[in-house]
Amino acid sequence: MNAWQITLKDLRLLLRDRRTLFILVALPLIFITILGLSTGQFLTMQDKNQLIQIAIVNEDPGELAAQFADNLRTKDGLDSKLVEHRDEAVAKLETGIFMAVISIGPKYQERVEELTVADILYLDEGQLAEGLKSLDIEVICRASFMNTEGIVRQLVFGSAVQSFAPYVTRKNRLASRIIDNGRANFLERREAAAAKT
Repeated sequence: MNAWQITLKDLRLLLRDRRTLFILVALPLIFITILGLSTGQFLTMQDKNQLIQIAIVNEDPGELAAQFADNLRTKDGLDSKLVEHRDEAVAKLETGIFMAVISIGPKYQERVEELTVADILYLDEGQLAEGLKSLDIEVICRASFMNTEGIVRQLVFGSAVQSFAPYVTRKNRLASRIIDNGRANFLERREAAAAKT
């Protein structure tokens, strides 16, 4: 007898014995399914744990502060929640629910109104030289995440500038005209590129 004949004979015997067939085929499939589902949920939880959990407290009723908070909530790497009261956010920070609290103070809009285009272009020398403090924004981090505080501060400051820069430049007629012309040129080029494809 050659190898193929032996294999066929064993397969016929296996197909006749349903218990052995179940153990060889069905049980591994069941185990693979259970492990796959549990590992998938574990990996999803692990991804969620890699995000920085922050609380955003907005004490400024202005539209610019709301835009900034929305801009911050869309940032990758952050899992952010709006919290109404600062004391509540700090208490949750101390219990470990949040890693950081970003507090937008009541003078945020007022401070942004005072900015000029030069302040945005020369961040180290203008009214924004003090960083978040000059915008009435405070970042409070848990003691165990002090290493992350610098990164969170940079991210918050960049998000703030990104959210109010269009507003500040629109106040300057020349800058507004340049931006409008640049946007019009950009849209024309994008439409031309879309027409080519």
